[in-house]
Amino acid sequence: MKVCVIGTGAMGSIYGSFFAKNNFDVLCYDVWDEHVDAINNKGLRVSGISGDHTEKKIRATTNFNELKDRDLYIIATKGDAVGSVASKLANFDLSSAIVLTIQNGLGAAERIEKFMPTENVLLGVAQGFGASIKAPGHAHHNGMSMIRIGEINGGFTDRLTTIVNAWEKAGFTSKGFEDIQQLIWEKFICNVAYSGPCSVFKKTIGEILNDKDMTEVSIQCALEARNLGDLKKINFSFDDTEKYIIDFGSGAVLIKGGHAEDAICKDFFYDGKNKFYLESPRLKNTMFHGTGCVLSAAITSYVALGESLTDAIILAKAYLNQLLNNSPEIGNGDRLISIQVPCNDSQYKPNIVCFD
Repeated sequence: MKVCVIGTGAMGSIYGSFFAKNNFDVLCYDVWDEHVDAINNKGLRVSGISGDHTEKKIRATTNFNELKDRDLYIIATKGDAVGSVASKLANFDLSSAIVLTIQNGLGAAERIEKFMPTENVLLGVAQGFGASIKAPGHAHHNGMSMIRIGEINGGFTDRLTTIVNAWEKAGFTSKGFEDIQQLIWEKFICNVAYSGPCSVFKKTIGEILNDKDMTEVSIQCALEARNLGDLKKINFSFDDTEKYIIDFGSGAVLIKGGHAEDAICKDFFYDGKNKFYLESPRLKNTMFHGTGCVLSAAITSYVALGESLTDAIILAKAYLNQLLNNSPEIGNGDRLISIQVPCNDSQYKPNIVCFD
C-alpha cells in the first residue's frame, strides 16, 4: 500500500514513521522546508514512548503535485487547512484511493464536501495521542491509545476494515466504528468542557475539577456543546453529560514520597474527588531499588482480586512496608522472606490522613 501523509507536523510525523518502519511505501508532504529537507537528508527521527528510532525509508516533499497515485491519503493538518488540501486533492484521480482525515474538533467532513465527493472519504479520531516537534526531522511521541476510524456517512464497510488493518499492521491500535460522528462529537464535548476553562483560568483539568465554581463553568460549556449535538441529531452514547465530562477529567494519581528526606514517608493519592496521604516511618539502611515496580505490581494484583483502587493502594503499601522491613542486605540474600498477604500486622499498615 502506498501511503501519503499530508501535514507532517507532530502527529503526521508519527504516522509516517510508523507506516514506513513497517514496510509501507510512505511519502510525506509539508510546507516546512527545513523539516522536509531534514527528513530527506537524515531520515525522520521519532523519540519517546515508542523508543528512539530514525526512519530512513521515507520520503518527503513540498510539491503537492508529487502526491499523485497513492492508495491512502492521510490528512493530518490542522482543521482549518483541510479545505485547502481537499481542493488540491480534487484534481487527482481518487477513484481507487482512500482519503482519511484525522483532526481534533468538528468540521473536517464539511470542509472536504465543499471541494470533492466524499464516497472515498473516511474520518478518524486519535484517542489518547500526543506528540510534539523537537527540531526539523525530529518528532517526540508522548502517548498513543487508539486510532478510531469510520465512514464519513456511517456504516461498516470492507474498505473500512482494510484501512483499520493497515493501521494495525503499521503498529497502531486501531478500530473501526459504525458511527464515527458520535465519537467526534463526544471528544468535542470534552474539548469544549476543558480547553477553554483551562486556558482562561490557567489551571489543569485536575485543578478545574477541584474547584466547585470552575467545574460549573466546564459543565455549562459541555452542556451547550451537547445541545448543539442534539440539534444535529448526533446519537450520543451517554445521557448524563455532566457525569460524562467529570468521569473524563477524573484520573487517579499516586505520588510516592520515598525519595524525600522527612522522618515520615508520605505517599499522596488523588482521584479527582478523594485525596489522602499514606504515612509510614522512613526506613534507614534499606535497599529501595525496584520498590516502585513492586508497589505498582501489588496495586494491580489487589485490584485484580476485586479490591477498590483505594483499598488496593493501602494493602499494597502495607505489603511493601512488610517486604522492606524484612529484606536482607546485599550479599545476604540466601534466605526466603516470609510475607503475610494480606498484611494484618499493624506495624506495617500506613497511617491514612484524609483532607479537603
